[in-house]
Amino acid sequence: MSRYFCSICGKVLLEEFTIGYICACCGNESCVSDDLLPEELEKFTNQDFNSAGYVKSDLEKYDRMPVEVAHRLLRAKWINSGCKWKFNDENEMPNDWGLEKAKQQLSNIDEDIDDYINR
Repeated sequence: MSRYFCSICGKVLLEEFTIGYICACCGNESCVSDDLLPEELEKFTNQDFNSAGYVKSDLEKYDRMPVEVAHRLLRAKWINSGCKWKFNDENEMPNDWGLEKAKQQLSNIDEDIDDYINR
């Protein structure tokens, strides 16, 4: 059985994270949210850039952000906003949702939350 994960937060998905799929956990939409343009950099804070390991001025040279860069920025933004669960229409959010659960979930995509919050 194939397992699919959100490329931003690591949530286990029932189907592949493709165009139009919005992650209930982090709220990112595949192939839309990760198609960042330089003018969209304004929605990120300095803390987001720092925790993702980037300097804003270095990213302004791109016509479109490389997907890996966009994912790191979106992940940093989600983490810096407290790893809040965005949508719970189908009661998907675990009752004990919090930083530890987010940390476990991120391990599904080989990401460590400490790499983002300890910068």
